[in-house]
Amino acid sequence: MKKTTYTNPCAGCKNNISKNEYLACSTCRGKFDLICAGISADSFRQFGEEHKKRWSCPECTGKLPRGDNTDTPVRSRNDHLQTNISNENVTLRNKHSITSAVDKSLTESKLREIIKEELSSTLDRAINKHVTDQLKDIKEEIMSFRDSLTFFNKQYEDMKSRLDEKESIISNLQEDNNTLNQQVHELSNRLVQVEQTMRENNVEINGIPEHRTENLLTTVAQLAKTVNSSIADSDILQATRVAKLTKDTNKPRSVIVKLRSTGPRDALIAAVSQYNRQNPKDKLNSHHLGISGTKVPVYLQEHLAPFNKNIHAAARKRAREAGYKFVWIRNGRILVRKDEGSQAIQIRNSDSLKLII
Repeated sequence: MKKTTYTNPCAGCKNNISKNEYLACSTCRGKFDLICAGISADSFRQFGEEHKKRWSCPECTGKLPRGDNTDTPVRSRNDHLQTNISNENVTLRNKHSITSAVDKSLTESKLREIIKEELSSTLDRAINKHVTDQLKDIKEEIMSFRDSLTFFNKQYEDMKSRLDEKESIISNLQEDNNTLNQQVHELSNRLVQVEQTMRENNVEINGIPEHRTENLLTTVAQLAKTVNSSIADSDILQATRVAKLTKDTNKPRSVIVKLRSTGPRDALIAAVSQYNRQNPKDKLNSHHLGISGTKVPVYLQEHLAPFNKNIHAAARKRAREAGYKFVWIRNGRILVRKDEGSQAIQIRNSDSLKLII
């Protein structure tokens, strides 16, 4: 501002401004001496040009103290325009009181407090907005998670229901399977008994060499004669060879002889057993039957059903390993004995083999 002397009146006290120490309000454009402006001389000298240009009078800043208008150090702008008002209505203020009032309203602590409140309010709004946005996102995620959880819970319940149903079905099938296994076992035993009953009149002869021109009825009659059996030729109803159980073996096929009843069967088997005991060094063989060639032993036993035949073979093997002396067949039953003084054990199935110890 230009440092020239103004004779313009002060907008506050109406006195002429005699010095260049004054301030012009940037809002109402009124000029105020330092006393009415509430500024000390030292403070005024520290003001820069920009500060002076932005300065506003106490009335414009709205920091006027409450009370009667007569105590107001600066009159309203309307009073400035009333040139007919007598100077008697102009109230002069003590310089110290005016300065104190203005200083109180414009202290640095109040400015800091105002700034602090504004910053706090702005920060609160920003935080509230940020938190609100975050909470909104969290709420959306929770809703999405809840929907997913509801979906998976429904899927789990459906799966659990189906699993319970399947477990019930499996339990019923297991019961049916156990029943069927029991029935199959019973039917298998019955079938074995029936098959064995059908073979009760038969004997099985192993070791007889095969020839194209062989006559099995004659061979069997020669065997009975050799062992001094009491059976007649009319007791021998049929003699035939059967297929091998093991095709890779070089042994001749077995001969099945069907007799009239169990009596001739037991008589023939007993005669062969007695002959072998009486001739331990020359047991029944192919030469006794009038068959030339290499001498091979001939064995005779009851005709067993396939199941019993397998059990008989397993029993002979197990008895040999356990040191049992006797394994024999009587009326379709398989019996073993460890020695002459031991009790006979009947082998009915594969579980019975555990009795051979």
